[in-house]
Amino acid sequence: VADIRTMAQSGEPLHLFSVEGGYLRSFGADIAAVRPGLSGLLERRIVPAVRDDELWSAVSTQYVLQRWSRTGTKEAELVRRADWFTPHWTHPMPSRTEPPKPQVAGILVAGDTAIWVASLIADDNWRQGLGKTIVGRGPPPREGVTVIDYDKLLDTVIEVIDIRSGTVLVSQVFDQCFPFLLSTEYLAGLELDSRDEPKIGLWRLILRYR
Repeated sequence: VADIRTMAQSGEPLHLFSVEGGYLRSFGADIAAVRPGLSGLLERRIVPAVRDDELWSAVSTQYVLQRWSRTGTKEAELVRRADWFTPHWTHPMPSRTEPPKPQVAGILVAGDTAIWVASLIADDNWRQGLGKTIVGRGPPPREGVTVIDYDKLLDTVIEVIDIRSGTVLVSQVFDQCFPFLLSTEYLAGLELDSRDEPKIGLWRLILRYR
């Protein structure tokens, strides 16, 4: 997954290379295009390891799951419509005036029947996770906000979706930020220590089907 700025690859979010590192092909966009002001957003995809002759990707700001062949053919698409996930094409930058936008943080294909999805959404008290205001370099100078507690800023929604029907089998909200979906049993969260240095916390995941 990358934004390759060449005439042939620009606007395509997925790029396939051989095990030797040789470039094979680019694909992933219905219409390969670069739009002013949206650099990197149209190309933003979440991709787990390639399985056999196919791979799944997620449009992180849309909650759209797509299955691709190695030749770059789209074979399936699942569009998840949820009240808590409003599709958007904006950068998920911290702000004091607006809550963080939802985004798909990770996907995991479990066997041939289910796909796991981890999404990050705004916590009810998201402002408590923000720190001091900073001004970036311009021109024009941009004002931003530091994050002091990701768990207070963001919650995590874990969902298990049936690949064939698109049915949501499990949907669970966690009052913590877990941006890393490692497996069907483990999540990883980003924390800050007393010196504001980031560290990774590992969590065991247990979901019970009804």
